[in-house]
Amino acid sequence: TIYTNDPRQPIVQLKIMGQVQVLLRCEPDELVLSRVAPGERQSASTLVYSQVWGNFHLTDVNLGRAGVEHSIEEASVEEREALGATTAYRVTFTLPGDLAAGYFTIPVNFRAVREADQPNSEELTTPAHADCELTLTGKVLRRLSVYGPDVDVRGTILMGRITEGRGAYVKLLLKLRDDDKDLRVTKIDTLPKSLNVRVERYETNGGEDHGLYHLHVELPKDAPTFRLPPDKRGRVTVEFDHPRVPRLDLPVDLFVAPRSDYVP
Repeated sequence: TIYTNDPRQPIVQLKIMGQVQVLLRCEPDELVLSRVAPGERQSASTLVYSQVWGNFHLTDVNLGRAGVEHSIEEASVEEREALGATTAYRVTFTLPGDLAAGYFTIPVNFRAVREADQPNSEELTTPAHADCELTLTGKVLRRLSVYGPDVDVRGTILMGRITEGRGAYVKLLLKLRDDDKDLRVTKIDTLPKSLNVRVERYETNGGEDHGLYHLHVELPKDAPTFRLPPDKRGRVTVEFDHPRVPRLDLPVDLFVAPRSDYVP
């Protein structure tokens, strides 16, 4: 744009329009697998394409974790046309079945090399190779998960401040993700000792076994006062006779205050 303070001179505005072609890109460059069951080998794929090279091949695939598998196949005509690509590949990644519970981020990078057997004049001016990076991210669910309004994201049972003599009760839902859905309780330990804990199978209307249980945690009305330092928590520990779920450890946020502290 050209500006002038002379009112007799017109303002001239110029625009440069065009399209920058993609040499190499992954679409998408982040593959999200949000709910991976324990042991599940979930897969996701990306399209690797070029709008410049007439042809290329992928090499030097570097996976950021052992056990991740990948496969490469030519993209369909429809996929290639939707990207305006001259060449495109669909790359599929499969997670290993031994990922630990929790969030994961796995970097992936590989190199694309231009095929130059019969290069055209435009290809001769482009690089002979380029790199592409992406990430596999997501979360592996716990084999035994705890749900309910009285448990936080860290698995802490939230019983809060209770006045002596009033008692409290919390019921949580347990979800077992395993082929063996029989949770056989062998031992229960709690802090404070006054907590009463039991595990009961949740029976669905259809009679199917979905691995659901209820965890009952009760503080009796006659429980004594209980207080720990701010950086400490009570606990509920349940041990099972199960080949892959030996125990469940849950912190407990609980403070049983003396009656003398009660203000109506």
